[in-house]
Amino acid sequence: MLCTLRLARQRFPQLGAVQRPCVLLAHTHIPVLAGQHRALPDALVASALFARLLTDGASRCG
Repeated sequence: MLCTLRLARQRFPQLGAVQRPCVLLAHTHIPVLAGQHRALPDALVASALFARLLTDGASRCG
């Protein structure tokens, strides 16, 4: 199982120990969807964040 919040903390250490996902979403320019804390909106946001982490990681590797 992957935790996008833990991965993002490693990828963006300048944000410190982010406790609120909305801070992370603002930093990565991922919109907060209506219906926060509901299964589908949370899953969509988590997948968008994970995709951003993968894309950023790939671009850093060359």
